[in-house]
Parts: sequence; structure tokens; C-alpha cells
Amino acid sequence: MVPPRKGRNYPGLKFFEQKLSNDAQTARFEVPLTSKEGGCPLVLDTFAYEIDAKYGADFRNVGRAHTGISFRDGNAASPVPPSVLVLQKQCQWFFRTAGPERYIVKILKCKSVETPDQASDSDIKGPMQRAQFAGKTIKVIFSIAKEETPYMGDTWVKFPEGWKRCMGKNLADPYAFCRDNTTDFKPFKMPDGRDCTVYPNCTEQGK
Repeated sequence: MVPPRKGRNYPGLKFFEQKLSNDAQTARFEVPLTSKEGGCPLVLDTFAYEIDAKYGADFRNVGRAHTGISFRDGNAASPVPPSVLVLQKQCQWFFRTAGPERYIVKILKCKSVETPDQASDSDIKGPMQRAQFAGKTIKVIFSIAKEETPYMGDTWVKFPEGWKRCMGKNLADPYAFCRDNTTDFKPFKMPDGRDCTVYPNCTEQGK
């Protein structure tokens, strides 16, 4: 059953929702390739994902990324994709400081990773032929990169013990670009309130 659209501001859009969980989870949706809206025939153009991930205990410690799968018109007689097509998306955390106390805030970004199916079939590298996916399963696997990197360039310096936040003009400088100054740094706060000088280890001793 197709979920009803939300309000009157989203003609033709359908919404599928999976509640946020602290544990790894699997979501399964049956998505129609065609439907009708107000008597007009519609076809699936894009299946978009809104990915939420927590990085701290506070309700505000959530990163959000958007990605998806695009479809196009095509010939059902073209080479048939496998019954279960596997796609991979890799997400990564990018960190920055925000506010006068320089709290760590994380930004989530996700991108596609080429799978063996995509490497061997140019038809599924870009928008997929809609007609070929009737009764098929598209399995999307999300993974998270182990390494976090700064959200903006020239604002942190990497040392063996971790990243240090550049001083900029002074402690109150909200942008604090390094500008070749790799000796002066300022403290910041972790999402849990700890005062730190190195990310992600907090201190040079890693405590």
C-alpha cells in the first residue's frame, strides 16, 4: 500500500519512514514504479533517502544526509538486472566547532560506492531503467567511514595524537583559519561537555 502524501504541498511525493534506533537496523519498503494522483498516471523518478545518525546523547547531536536512486524511461527488453541488485553508500562524519564555547558539531555526508554489479553493467551506473525493476529488489547497504575529517579546510592541523583547532585571530574568531600558523591552537568542547585540545582523543594522552 502506498503511504498517503503529507499535506497538499507535495503533489506526487510518497513518504516511507523508519524510526531512528541506536542499534543497526534493516528497513524494507515496497515501492510502486507507477501510481495515480488525482486521476493522473505517475511514474517513479527518484527514490530519495534522508539519513539521520546520532553522534551524541543530546537530541540535537544528529547528522542528516541526503542520497537516493534515480530512474529513467527505458526498454524492458534491455539487459535484465539481477533479481537482487546491491548498491553501496558510504557515509562519513565531518567535524567543526560552533558557538562561543566551540562545541564539536558533526556533519554527515554519504556518497555512492561502485559495486561489482555497477562495474560490469553501465546501465546501472547512472539513472536506472524503470521498466526493468518490476518485481525486483534493490538492496542498499550503508557503511560509515572509520576516519573523520574537518568540515572546512585550513581550520585544523593533524598531529599523531589527533586534530588541533587553529587559533585564528583570537579565541573569539568564529572562522579561525590557520593561515600557516600551525603552532597556536585553542581548546574546544566535546558534545558531552568535556574540555579538550585534541580531536577525537580529547587530550594528547588520549583521555
